[in-house]
Amino acid sequence: MTHSRAPSRAAVLMLATLLSACASGGSVRYYTLVSPMQGATLPSPPPASAPARVLAVEVLPVRVPATVDVQTLVVRQGNGALAHLEAARWSGPLPDELRSAVSTQLQARLGARDVYGLPSPSSPPATPVPRVRIVLQRLDAWPSNRIDLEAQWRIESGDAGVQCATRISQPIAATGAEAIVDGYQRAIATLATQMAPAVVALANAQPARCPG
Repeated sequence: MTHSRAPSRAAVLMLATLLSACASGGSVRYYTLVSPMQGATLPSPPPASAPARVLAVEVLPVRVPATVDVQTLVVRQGNGALAHLEAARWSGPLPDELRSAVSTQLQARLGARDVYGLPSPSSPPATPVPRVRIVLQRLDAWPSNRIDLEAQWRIESGDAGVQCATRISQPIAATGAEAIVDGYQRAIATLATQMAPAVVALANAQPARCPG
């Protein structure tokens, strides 16, 4: 976890500029948390002889704080207030965006398929299907400073499971909505990286541990 100082006066002035631009009547732009690199072809699953293999994972809907569960991007201000960027909006409900972003990151890392929402198989799967539960406790954007993400997450398979906590501080250098979304995407990529080893362990009926 990276510790960052409070936003500087210059950052506060740049935030005011950003809010002014968003309120000037310009066209609305829509953003997604699924980063461009996630749209690339996913790696092939490891061969059947591989000792650590994940065929499928189920990423469940993500719970988010009510303060950010809105269509507009929300940013922090130096005085403790929240500001809504009316011209910068999510392409879908934020819980769906988060679930899709984490799911695609895990699929890319593991070569696994997310089976959430698919019909249950007629017979039990050959290997366990780990289920991923995420409760987002904090998702704050400080323009020209950082993204703060805090989450409780649990990965379970049958009677086995592990529950962990993640705190991420992702620096961002610019003020615009694009920089903020990029910071979110990087923080989510870090979260998925921390989860992946536990998914692999439980998919192979091995003990799972929290990162660090």
